[in-house]
Amino acid sequence: GLDFVRQQADRKPLVAHFSAGMTGGPHNGTALFAQAVDAMVLERPGIALVQSVGNYASSRMHTHGRIGPDQTKVLHWLISARDRTPNELEIWYSGIDHFDLALITPNGVRFEAALGQTVRLVQDGVHWGTMYHRQGEPNSGMNHIDIFLRTASPSGRYRIELRGRDIVDGRFHAWIERDSRGRHQSHFPRRQATSLYTTNTICNSYRGIAVGAFDATSADQAATRFSSRGPTADGRQKPELVAPGYRIRAARSLPEDGWNGGPRFTVKSGTSMAAPHVSGTVALMMQAAGRPLSIEEIRRNLIGTADPVPGRRGGSSTRLGYGYLNTIAAVEAARRLGQEVSAGEYINAGDEATAESVTEWMPRWFVDPQPFE
Repeated sequence: GLDFVRQQADRKPLVAHFSAGMTGGPHNGTALFAQAVDAMVLERPGIALVQSVGNYASSRMHTHGRIGPDQTKVLHWLISARDRTPNELEIWYSGIDHFDLALITPNGVRFEAALGQTVRLVQDGVHWGTMYHRQGEPNSGMNHIDIFLRTASPSGRYRIELRGRDIVDGRFHAWIERDSRGRHQSHFPRRQATSLYTTNTICNSYRGIAVGAFDATSADQAATRFSSRGPTADGRQKPELVAPGYRIRAARSLPEDGWNGGPRFTVKSGTSMAAPHVSGTVALMMQAAGRPLSIEEIRRNLIGTADPVPGRRGGSSTRLGYGYLNTIAAVEAARRLGQEVSAGEYINAGDEATAESVTEWMPRWFVDPQPFE
């Protein structure tokens, strides 16, 4: 999908927006989608990708820890009897470590999977799940435990035993995958779950821009309770910044049978309501600069002009990133960039294709004389 949009843009500026995501994956920039994002935005100036950071901070779908040699850590996975969806749990740990793995079902049946082994979960002749213990997942080099439970699996409390057989690092992260219908989402117990490292699966690239949500209606502009928290599993800052994401009034998508007198606006909360503020700002930055901006220029001026997090001068926050989106300051910074290096100077290397694309897209930008109130 990203490549299709990239091809349609050809040499013109492209600000892609992606409000989607789940919770699994290594969360360290090595996933295939993250690699694709970085390759795309670094391909040429004029391409940026903005993503929502996710709404999983309070979902109790993540935990992490460290295991020493011959130590055992037990994770508790709670599945409601009213959960009618399949379930999945992932654990990622260093490829130089070796964990012993066991799964104990709610009715006490024990399954073990050695490193490199796949185990079918079968009881009374019914195959209701599969447990994978992959060695050296090819993109990250990490060891990867993935437990899939079908709808026929028992409900209740599952226990996952991790024992350190050969430990150099010992750290691990575990994520429960998001259900397609989250009413009875499986989760970790409160004493075990953490809101850190809850960024969504596909927003952990190096060069993409991940956006969290804050409540612009509150006096202290606090982060919303749901907005996913960083850092990434490899310690990088996510989200990069935050934008308003609580009770945002926005255009409603056209119903299948038409409007029929129904409302054309809707009010929703979520990081998917925050991230579009940033996508629009990046588009305005391109317009103001009058030339394609590199992803390095976009990130530096967008994030660098953010209003700082209160009480953290020059610092950052796992919830609020480097600060609050300041559209006016970001656009003005981009305008100064355009004045420092004009479109003509930008193409002085004689790239005729680039010259043509710059002159093509510049007149296409316009400002609505009657913007939405």
